[in-house]
Amino acid sequence: MIDIIRFREFLFEIQERVNERVPGAIAECELAVKEEHMTKKLKDKEGVILCANYPDSETDIENSDSSEDSNLVFLFVVEKVPAGKFTSEEELVHYATLQRIMKEVKKELTNESLMCGKMNPGEKLRTEWEYAVFGGFNGLSVGLTIKDYD
Repeated sequence: MIDIIRFREFLFEIQERVNERVPGAIAECELAVKEEHMTKKLKDKEGVILCANYPDSETDIENSDSSEDSNLVFLFVVEKVPAGKFTSEEELVHYATLQRIMKEVKKELTNESLMCGKMNPGEKLRTEWEYAVFGGFNGLSVGLTIKDYD
């Protein structure tokens, strides 16, 4: 199971690297146990936020000699947008901006130097659009499995 303190540091490293290429892209990071927990944490937040769940872990007990866990993680790049604030065109441009930020986040997820050899992403990254999550945030999410080794 991924150490959650290290995982939070991993998120901060992603934020820092993305912001080096796109200044001010991600305002902050939040980590929460469940959706309701994240909703409470984001309640009054502004700007683009990189969010993640506490990683859920799966260990293959058939191969008990292995020290590898698979951790299911969802990362979100979201921003709160009040209903009716944007025209259709402005909404499209806003989503395009968040899409570019997510593209940078995904680059970091596959950056071997960031993984430090202890956590490695699985083979697939599934990206989805998000609307009105966590109490009114829009953006994108990416689901992945991170393998960690003790």
